[in-house]
Amino acid sequence: MQITSSDASVQGSSDLLRVQMGANISLNCSMTNRYVIAWYHLRAKRFNLLISAETGITGRKFLTTYNQNSSHLKMTADTWITRATLVISGVTESDVGLYFCGTKSDTTEMHFDKPISLAIEGRHAEDPCTVTDFSLTSSYTFIKLSVKGGMGCGGDLETWRRTEMAALMGLHPLLVNLYWCLIISLLFIFLGAASLPVEGRKGGSITLPCSLTKRENLSTVLTFGPITAFGAGQDGHFSGRVHKSGSCDLILQDLKTTDAGKYILKVYDDSGLISNSYDVHVNVTLTGQKGEELMFELPREAENVTHLTNAGCTEVWRRGRGVLTDRLTHKNDCLTIKNLSSSDAGLYRVLNKSGGILVTVTVTESSTGSKDKLDSTHEDETHDTGRVPVWVGIVIGVVALVALIVFAIIKSRQQ
Repeated sequence: MQITSSDASVQGSSDLLRVQMGANISLNCSMTNRYVIAWYHLRAKRFNLLISAETGITGRKFLTTYNQNSSHLKMTADTWITRATLVISGVTESDVGLYFCGTKSDTTEMHFDKPISLAIEGRHAEDPCTVTDFSLTSSYTFIKLSVKGGMGCGGDLETWRRTEMAALMGLHPLLVNLYWCLIISLLFIFLGAASLPVEGRKGGSITLPCSLTKRENLSTVLTFGPITAFGAGQDGHFSGRVHKSGSCDLILQDLKTTDAGKYILKVYDDSGLISNSYDVHVNVTLTGQKGEELMFELPREAENVTHLTNAGCTEVWRRGRGVLTDRLTHKNDCLTIKNLSSSDAGLYRVLNKSGGILVTVTVTESSTGSKDKLDSTHEDETHDTGRVPVWVGIVIGVVALVALIVFAIIKSRQQ
């Protein structure tokens, strides 16, 4: 017997689908204007990824990237890949629970349809769980579940985790809260490290490594936001500047400030898909004589610009508000320093929405008669004193976590 999700009845925040033991079921999910899909299963406070897939380069091929149990689960799509179907063969008791379909387009955020609650005919259905504030970010899963009432739910998930930890270790609830705060802080640090940072100078070259051993029949696509930097349909901005090296490494030449931002590299072969992300940071050195104008372009992800001098740090431009000082003008996504003076010297940092550095511009005033071209590139190193390496944050977090655990163990033994 084949049962589809269209047979489900509405029940609160989820659709209830009752089936007989051993039946085959199909759960449908819209893929319109999406290229990534994943099905998740929530049961007994456990939230597991079941299966995921992506569209191919042409948008006509449907590639499975993960399958928890290939003999029990499979996913198919229609001809135009506007709808994907999860097929579960031979439903068992372990399949009971909530099913979530998540889809993604060009952003890092995954969107979820209304969940489907699966129950066995003739058996008491578990009270469905209400899920709020739900999001997936990057290649890491960050989920906040507010689980309310019923069998298999057992109250708020965060409260359950903390209560369980306290029961296991015999610790004071305050210590457990501190423990979870540190865990969450470390996760945020690792989230920031999910993309590989790549740094280069304007006019130079950078390499985006794919870290794969030599293989044949690899198809490589590099995207920069909504546009293609390498592969079929390459945008004119990258024409002639991106070249393949080895199996799948990519070299970006003649680096521009507008190249700064996040890149996604997708490598396809006969077995599936491998995806890497990179945060590209561009350094620029501008030197001019007093009274001249100096100009630099802003990348597409630019949110604000700060000016760092010995006197402190000042915000000089913000998207939506424009320039915040009379020393600059903004036109066609270019910032121009007017009538250069010694007060304009220093570091200009172009930041994205999350505060990450996209471009560092070092401005100096020339005291000699020599005159450099605008946006000229020098061999001198740009010292970015404000950036703290990711590993420093990780080490600090790990040390603090270990210290807390040791303190908690000593405290529990004393009690």
